[in-house]
Amino acid sequence: MDVNAVVLAGRKNDGALKEASAEEWEAEIDIGGRPMVSYVIRALRECEKVKEIAVVGPKSLREEAQSGGARLIEPAPGMLENLKNGVKALPHGHKTLIVTSDVPLITGEVVSRFLLACDAKDADFYYAVIPKNRVDEKYPGARRTWVKLRDGLFTGGNFLLITPGIVDSLSRQIDLLFRYRKNPAMLGRLLGFGFMLRFILGLIRIRDVEERVAKLCNIGTFAVVCDDPEIGVDVDKPEDLRLVRSILEKGVGQGE
Repeated sequence: MDVNAVVLAGRKNDGALKEASAEEWEAEIDIGGRPMVSYVIRALRECEKVKEIAVVGPKSLREEAQSGGARLIEPAPGMLENLKNGVKALPHGHKTLIVTSDVPLITGEVVSRFLLACDAKDADFYYAVIPKNRVDEKYPGARRTWVKLRDGLFTGGNFLLITPGIVDSLSRQIDLLFRYRKNPAMLGRLLGFGFMLRFILGLIRIRDVEERVAKLCNIGTFAVVCDDPEIGVDVDKPEDLRLVRSILEKGVGQGE
């Protein structure tokens, strides 16, 4: 399917990464002589299915966005507003792919494979999950938060595909689901006590998560199991940054 894309690049560098980089914004952190977000923009531009791109980030990224054929939207204080503003800035003829700026290992092929997998089901809300074995095989040094399901161990990805029309009516639910994608305890609380109890007991399957989110939001949902670990290897901590820098310097992923 053809899509438009929003890159969330409006996060201040005032957390764990501050000790590793002096840049004001996380999206500007240098990796291989380029700002981190540039790898994400290039990957989206290399995917033929991505038609238009909006980067929600500071003015300092304007040149980077324009060189990648993207429009720049100045950030609001919160992630939810940034998501909504990015989606509203693009035409609504296609679904919208939401990507964070901290996944520099993704490529155009990775994006294409995710979108191809989404074609398997008609839904309004698609979310990427990656099996632990796929991350361990390719990036054994990556430290992720794992969710134990009956299907196996998974980590949440940084791709979210949505129908633009659901953003206003379901903005709070979308914000919470995306915010807690790597926090099993909070995600379980959001989905209900009974669901959380079954989760603790290891009785939940991916299909159960899909059904619960669909019921909570009254929309069609699809958890997309991805073989590309790059979607889940994000840069949240100094050790993540060191890992990604070493990978790209060796010519893996976008460094090829």
